[in-house]
Amino acid sequence: MSEHFSKTDMSERNIQEEYLKSAQVQIATSADIFLQQKNKIAELSKLFIATSKDAHSQVKEALTNLGQLGESAKSYLAESEYYIEGEINRLHTLAMDKDSNYFTFEVTTQEGDTVLIKYQKPELHLEYLESATAHDNLFVMVDGDISEQEQKALETLYEKASIYIEDNFNTMAFNGENFFVDKFSLDSFDSSVLSGFEINMKENSNTASYRYQIDNEPQTKTLETNMNLGGIRLNYDFSLTTDLYQTKDAEALAKNLEQLNQILSESNGNKVGHSGLNNYFLDNYSELFTNNEDPDDETTKELNERANIIKSANDQLFDFETKVPLTSLKKFNSLADHQFNLSVNNHTAAKSYKTDIDMSQETNVEWLHQSKHLTQAK
Repeated sequence: MSEHFSKTDMSERNIQEEYLKSAQVQIATSADIFLQQKNKIAELSKLFIATSKDAHSQVKEALTNLGQLGESAKSYLAESEYYIEGEINRLHTLAMDKDSNYFTFEVTTQEGDTVLIKYQKPELHLEYLESATAHDNLFVMVDGDISEQEQKALETLYEKASIYIEDNFNTMAFNGENFFVDKFSLDSFDSSVLSGFEINMKENSNTASYRYQIDNEPQTKTLETNMNLGGIRLNYDFSLTTDLYQTKDAEALAKNLEQLNQILSESNGNKVGHSGLNNYFLDNYSELFTNNEDPDDETTKELNERANIIKSANDQLFDFETKVPLTSLKKFNSLADHQFNLSVNNHTAAKSYKTDIDMSQETNVEWLHQSKHLTQAK
């Protein structure tokens, strides 16, 4: 009886092994077909681009012979050829890219602990499919001991991060034609337990990132965000570092925003379809001057003293202007010291737009012969 069951068990195992081998062969065949399709798409993309170029050349030649190849027709044909080639290249990239869609979200606590979350689109490879489970495309790594308070802060931050990530993926999917990404509201960041976070995203040939970091020495906070759409259509790099502790000054901030908006309005930031991009830059700039940390008593005293010195110096300058007609003097800016860099590149078939902005401010107050010496470099 015992021998009978042993043979039955062995028979069932043999059937299972044969079934598994059969399934693996089918998966391997499917993977081979998939790779063949990718190679075929690569070949077809080259052929379609060549055909498109030839077709546009023939239309240009025909219009030239008819004497109808004006500037409007030239521009339309250039845009058409550029769009078709761009779409073919996008599909080609999608077919060849084995790591086409993912995002990572990494957070660091004030204690130095880190939490990394990564979501990645599964790949169609035999080695992967043999051991894949429902959660293999989600990876979580924790380095350190996360307290209950840190866990709560992480959950609040991730709730906002997920919305921001979704906005970016939508913008990347449409290649930035209608840019719409809400600013990341930093009021969800609990600086009492967290020191920084970074988000990285990839969608086919498009990438985007967002990084926020607090440095207790030298008491600064930094926001960096960038996006690269297809490498040629839209690329921007935004970086702003300000004092960690600062007094709010709505009037001074409004003046800086007005200046920045004017620069963007005269460049590609005002390009049709990119008004959302313009607003995104302005919102991020404003965020670092309005979402302030709570200083201790000693720091508050220093901030108030600095603000009073700047106010006193500006009052004296105003007084001098009153006494000396037709005199206009530059005033001291009471906004927190900062370093701002923005680079934007946008390409179309007809034109290329490039904007580079560097704005900075450094203020120093020191005693000089029983008096206070105030300097401000911009």
